[in-house]
Amino acid sequence: MKKMLFKNIVFSTIREINLILFKQHKKKLLLMLFLILLGSVLDVIGLAVILPVANLIFNPENIHKSHYIQSIYKTLGFTSDTNFLYFLLACLGLIFLLKNAAAVVISYLQTKFSYGVATDLSQKLFKNILNRDLQYFNDHNSTNLVRNIQIYPFHFSTYLLLPTLILLSEVIVVLIILIAISLFNITVIGLMVVTLLPSFILTYKLIRNRTQFYEMERNRLNTELTRQAYQTIHGYIDVKLFNKEMYFMTLFGKNQQNIKRVYINAFTLNLVPSKIIEITAISAIIIMFGYSLFSPEINANITTMIPLFIAAAYRVMPSMNRMLIALGSIKGYQYVIGVIKDSLSPKGKGSAYEIDEPLDYTESIEFRNLSYKYPSGNKLSVDSLNLKISKGQKIGIIGKSGSGKTTLINILLRFLKEQQGGLYVDGKKITQSNENNWRQIIGYVKQNVFIIDGNFYDNIAFGVPKQDVDHKKMDNVLKLSQLYDVVQRLPQGLNTNIGENGAKLSGGQRQRIAIARALYKDAQILIFDEATSALDSETEKEITESIEAISNEHKTMFIIAHRITTLKNCDVIYEMEDGKLKNSYSYDEIVKSILEAN
Repeated sequence: MKKMLFKNIVFSTIREINLILFKQHKKKLLLMLFLILLGSVLDVIGLAVILPVANLIFNPENIHKSHYIQSIYKTLGFTSDTNFLYFLLACLGLIFLLKNAAAVVISYLQTKFSYGVATDLSQKLFKNILNRDLQYFNDHNSTNLVRNIQIYPFHFSTYLLLPTLILLSEVIVVLIILIAISLFNITVIGLMVVTLLPSFILTYKLIRNRTQFYEMERNRLNTELTRQAYQTIHGYIDVKLFNKEMYFMTLFGKNQQNIKRVYINAFTLNLVPSKIIEITAISAIIIMFGYSLFSPEINANITTMIPLFIAAAYRVMPSMNRMLIALGSIKGYQYVIGVIKDSLSPKGKGSAYEIDEPLDYTESIEFRNLSYKYPSGNKLSVDSLNLKISKGQKIGIIGKSGSGKTTLINILLRFLKEQQGGLYVDGKKITQSNENNWRQIIGYVKQNVFIIDGNFYDNIAFGVPKQDVDHKKMDNVLKLSQLYDVVQRLPQGLNTNIGENGAKLSGGQRQRIAIARALYKDAQILIFDEATSALDSETEKEITESIEAISNEHKTMFIIAHRITTLKNCDVIYEMEDGKLKNSYSYDEIVKSILEAN
């Protein structure tokens, strides 16, 4: 049974940990194992010195009966047994002081190693997720992705890696103690095996399934609570308009009650192992005392066994309790292994930090026989599309919802990768090796602009520390995006905080921040994806004027719009239908066709 226990849980977990750990972690792990062994030896030494010293304290005459003790006594020049005993007590205190100091250092190094692994895993998972395509983000809940990056690596290190190290440490301690005791009295070993081992196995069998259930339930409820809170906060306007505060509060409160129950039960369950083992050990001692009273002829033998059993149990019981807690943790958090392994798998293409091949854009962008179909779709969203755009052209794209406009733009941005054909720049195909440099020359202004909860510096000079901002360039992009006067009127200017998601700005101002952001990065290609569809006509006019001002900068533009007025600066306007280019128009031709239709 014990063999199956370790085979199914410990060995499989060690194997999975070995697969997940990085190369540098495995080297440090060898040091951790050595420190564990050292700590175990020090524990046994601490236990071993207590009995001889106690024996001499209660039986001072034994100082002169033992050849080894007598040699120490004379070598150190003692003439008084009392002084020698004080010396032994001082040595005993020093040994325990050094032992416990070493234990603290070892625990610190173990914890440092464990959380170092968590930090490295978290960074690796974050990097991997950034390398996924847009479809991956569309298919996964953002709350779960954040949980996988931020929480699960620390669960792995805290509740799997560290407990595995603790388990190995305690197993070594118990084995060394048992071997040491067997040298004094083999009967005590048999008694401990008969009493403590069955209670250990029985306790683990009783708690393992409940432990796993509680941990999985705790994880599920925590994720659900985070999701509910996030959605309610970001849906504040709708929650208020529909008077649904009580509904969402009730839903949140219900899950809070459920998670409270899980935490209480899990905490109580962790207390059970130590109590069962302690009751078992005390029961064994009571039975031995009772048996000695019942059979006086073996009283002397049992009297010598009981102190040794108590001393051994005193050290072994905490180890067994820690082993059970570690096993429970390992069992309960098995699900984390699968999530981390899946997130670490090399499904993402490219690296956010790799050096790309150089890419020049001086002549044209070309879509050659481009096709794309979504995994859940039943037809091509972009179907064998061919289009060539000269540098500096202003291209408009119109079409009904589902015609393939946004899909085409996402392929242009390399958020989606075509299944057929390719995207070519100056005749060179955009691939994994040069797509980072390709994105570097693209600015993207979409309907829902991403705004950092910070100031204008943070949002326009995106990802650039304030001290490194080029103020001359900043002034220029503020003027081109028609934000200069807005910023000048603010008391703190560019240092003004604009709130989460730009809550302190109007819709038009958020769009202009996106334009300024694209211009600050010196984007040669600007993409406007329904940038004015949510704006009123006056604000749309302002954004259109901003686009017109940028037109003089000889930048290539792609403008997707439902409002035809947004396209007045375009050189050519393409109409998409069923993933194909249906027709091309000039702005005047479209206006004329609309007037004729009316």
